[in-house]
Order: sequence, then structure tokens, then C-alpha cells
Amino acid sequence: MDNTNNLELESELCGFHLYEKEGSARAHILDPENVEKEYSLYSGKSAYDDIWDIINILDRINLTSAKDDWGYYDNAVVCYMDELGLKKEDFKLDENGEFDLDAGEPLSTISEKEAEYFKEKSLEDLVGYCCSIKNYIGSPSYELYAVVATSLDGYKPHEVKTWNLEFNENGNVDLSTKNVLRYIEDDITIESQIDDLINIFSPDLDELNEAESLLPLYEKYEGSKQSVDDYKETIAELRESLNEE
Repeated sequence: MDNTNNLELESELCGFHLYEKEGSARAHILDPENVEKEYSLYSGKSAYDDIWDIINILDRINLTSAKDDWGYYDNAVVCYMDELGLKKEDFKLDENGEFDLDAGEPLSTISEKEAEYFKEKSLEDLVGYCCSIKNYIGSPSYELYAVVATSLDGYKPHEVKTWNLEFNENGNVDLSTKNVLRYIEDDITIESQIDDLINIFSPDLDELNEAESLLPLYEKYEGSKQSVDDYKETIAELRESLNEE
């Protein structure tokens, strides 16, 4: 690895995933407007755009549920009143004082208010709002994950529950090495990466060099001096075996 000299990993936020929870399992959520098309993270858009797409999906799920329930929108709209400060008279109403469905209500006013309320607000604000809206929805329930990639394992995507994220002073996800390692610890650790490199059958010189290059990161964030010394000894023995061959 060429990024260990400063003892920092290179990491990036790829976007977000929304899952529908089915008991203890989870399945990709489908776009309510087209159930044949699975919602895709890798669309080339920014994480900020990704969150807006998910908010729009949750809005439609919330209001579609209400529509299916004999058109009773009032309960479904309560969450937006709470979060955005809307009152019923802020919506377009028909002659009976109900939401004007022909005018696209209540989604039309909600979408306009969301765009106005969150204009130039941070990713942290949007993630918090998104989580609030999904928590208002009853059954089935939904879970929001951030997707983080790091140079530790070749930028493979790792899903992180949003409640586990830290945000910096600018309202962006904190991608410092310390936090990224905490985010992905259920999937991978520096220790496991070193073990994968040296425990394979007959590691070559490149693999031993890569394992050795990870030791400063390992010592700083995960391991003890003794465990680092043990790894150094193992790597030296493996190098010696290669030289004998």
C-alpha cells in the first residue's frame, strides 16, 4: 500500500442504501413507482443526491400506504407537520377541506417544503431527517445504511448503519481513519487483512511487503507493540523461507 507512510487510510463515502426489513432479515427496497426496477446505489450521483432519492422514496411509501388505507392521509402527514412545521392549511385543499388529490397533494406541498427547508443544509441534516421519516412508517420497517469504501481492502463497499456514523463540523461524514475502522470493524480489521496476507499458502514477497506496510497502521489503531513484534518475526521467517527457495 502506498498510503501508509502518514498512517492514514484513503476512504470515501459512496452513497446510501435503504433496506426494507423483513423480520430479522433485510431485502433491497423497491421503488414504489416501478416495482420491477430495484433501487440502485451506483448511479454516479453524489451521496447528497442519493439521500434525496431515498427521502422521495420514503415519502411515496408513506403516502401510498395512506392512500391504500381508504385515502386517510391525515396520520401519514403528521410526521411532515412535526418535522417541517407544516399546517393543514398550508396544503392545497379541495372544496370539502380535504387534500386536493388532483393537484398532487399532499406530496406536492411536502416536496416543495422539503426542498425549501433543506436548501444548503448539510448531509448530516438530511440523514437525520431521512431517519425521522422512515421511523414514522409502521410496518414494514426500513433501515438506512451509508456505504463506505477504504483503501484497506481495495475500496470494497461496506454498509454502515447511519446511527454509527460520526459527522464533522461541516456536517459531512467523518472519514478519519479512526472512525472508518470503527465503521467497518464488523466486516474487516487491519489485523484480519495482515492475517489474510501472511496465512495464505506460500505468500510471495509482494504479499509479505504489503503485510509489513500495514504494521504501523495496526500498531497505531488496533494492536500492541508485542503483537506487532510477533508479526514482524513471522514475516521475517517467511522471508527467510522464500530466500531459501
